[in-house]
Amino acid sequence: SVLSRLQQVSRSTFPSGKVCLAARASSRRRAVTTISPSPAGSSCAAVTALVPLKQGDTILIWGASGGLGSYATQFALNGGAVPVCVVSSPEKAEIVRRIGAECVIDRSAEGYKFWRDEQTQDPREWKRFGAKIRELTGGEDVDIVFEHPGRETFGASVYVAKKGGTIVTCASTSGYLHQYDNRYLWMNLKRIISSHFANYRESWEANRLIAKGMIHPTLSRTYSLEEVGQA
Repeated sequence: SVLSRLQQVSRSTFPSGKVCLAARASSRRRAVTTISPSPAGSSCAAVTALVPLKQGDTILIWGASGGLGSYATQFALNGGAVPVCVVSSPEKAEIVRRIGAECVIDRSAEGYKFWRDEQTQDPREWKRFGAKIRELTGGEDVDIVFEHPGRETFGASVYVAKKGGTIVTCASTSGYLHQYDNRYLWMNLKRIISSHFANYRESWEANRLIAKGMIHPTLSRTYSLEEVGQA
């Protein structure tokens, strides 16, 4: 059957780190989900390998309901860390809460505007953002920032990291020409490190955790078999 074939495809291709098709049967309808383990490997490398999390660490995660962010949130929770999840809508906030996050910031509701214009950032907004983080964490700044939006948020990310903290950059969705106030970096002994995708071991480990049900892709939409072409 088509379902059996899809299950065979899922089992045979999933460990390779490439896109797989995972089939799911319900009472009368069957759905197909397209899953890419790539974000899982990227998050695994950035969050658990380059900056090993320890229990009690606080990590700021931008875009926490998306591919990179949702995996990073799960890695943080599984490792005993406290994720502070930044999202852009109440619906996305609900997604990360279902994952298990308790500290959630809806940046649209808060109305943060980190840039006054295309050339000028607004440090007052960084401070307001940092105050919101401390409100949620009981007065603590974040040990790690999982940074992938890029230009729009990078200045704020550098500012809100704690003294001696780390900003891990693994993408630049909003622009790759980052700007930040270096005083908040060098005077506070912070560091910026980069992460690009994952090596074979990190990809394998991420896939293994998915196969064991310890982390999972966030599902935003399902399609019936009749809609496979659209999916």
